[in-house]
Amino acid sequence: LEQATTGILTSGAWRPLDRLEIVDDLTLRAVMKTPWAQFPIVLAGQTGFVVAPQMIQENLAKEYWGTGPFFPKDYVAGDHFSGIRNVNYWREDANGVRLPYLGEVEFRFLLDPTTRENALMAGDIDLMHTDSADQVLRFAQSVEAGDEGEVRYLIDDSEGTEYLVLFNTQTGPFADPRLRLAAAHALDRQAMVDALYDGYYEVADGPFSAASPWGTVPNMPGYDPDEAQQLIAEWRDDNGGNQPRVALTVLASTDFLNLAQYVQQAWKDVGFTVDVQSVENAAGTQLLVTGGAQAGIIPFFDGADPDAFYHWWHSSNIAEPGTIGLNFARYGDAELDEALEIGRQSADPQERAAAYAEVWERFGADVPYLWLIHNRWAIAYRSNVEGVGSFTLPDGSPTKPVTWGQVWVAGLWKS
Repeated sequence: LEQATTGILTSGAWRPLDRLEIVDDLTLRAVMKTPWAQFPIVLAGQTGFVVAPQMIQENLAKEYWGTGPFFPKDYVAGDHFSGIRNVNYWREDANGVRLPYLGEVEFRFLLDPTTRENALMAGDIDLMHTDSADQVLRFAQSVEAGDEGEVRYLIDDSEGTEYLVLFNTQTGPFADPRLRLAAAHALDRQAMVDALYDGYYEVADGPFSAASPWGTVPNMPGYDPDEAQQLIAEWRDDNGGNQPRVALTVLASTDFLNLAQYVQQAWKDVGFTVDVQSVENAAGTQLLVTGGAQAGIIPFFDGADPDAFYHWWHSSNIAEPGTIGLNFARYGDAELDEALEIGRQSADPQERAAAYAEVWERFGADVPYLWLIHNRWAIAYRSNVEGVGSFTLPDGSPTKPVTWGQVWVAGLWKS
């Protein structure tokens, strides 16, 4: 266990951990180089998953070991994964019945949201999740109207996922902060929400909603097309009179393309020449992590605590152009890093909030991100699927019914 986790937690963004010590058969002690007040939250996510050392040491990529509710039965890359019930799974329900209830489960990889919904409506699948803004809107409207029949919906009320334009601040035209600021001033985000989403979504001024204790970006540039045109005129004077030509990368789905076209028109109206580049998921990820995109519309930053974003924002994760780096915007400096360190090391909520207020201030001034909307996740499922939204923690205490699209299948059954 110590070998399995130490390599992950002492590399890259997880530098605060120095080592893990075995206390007894069921206890590890984490020894930190520097304080990390939010470390328990990290362990509750992907970083806390324990991998058998032999799988890493012997490169057993196609071996499946673990203590989860289902043992792997079949896996076809890009198509599906199926698992059968682990009769020795460690969890029981409130009545002492061993989980999971289902004898078998299959996950199908349906990347296109429309394909996913059509499969659900046809009864080919039993449950789906989505963060497609168009779908979430329609599903929420169905819930509000009481229009649920064979298919039911659960709308996520957690912090959700922000839709944003991520700028490459390292290379390309948006390395000039004037163009990033002009792009922000060019877009009337409330009008965009009204036009595309019937006013359903909250306009985002940062990675957290207004209801969050972490606050928002107070100096997020507002709609000011005159100021946008002035900034572009200044840039043009410094660049031989040329119009700024920019590429906007977006995932190849209808709702993202509609959003990109809206942004494209707003930018054109103030003097940008804009090319929309539509890409599939894999290609989009490659452009994102290598700095190959000038600007991209992405859904991101779905965490409950700002420290979850440390590795996306810290300057140590800014890579050379064309190489892989976790700081996708390639933005940061020592002062920003210092604020992130305070937010990570302090256990004082007020001190942490003040530190992240400094981060938001920098985001508003330099615009590495153009925040668009606070999107939400939705779960859609057939009416004979039971247990959706009733997930509990191992001690039986309730938790949020769904968080960032995660569905825990151990407690589901079919009637």
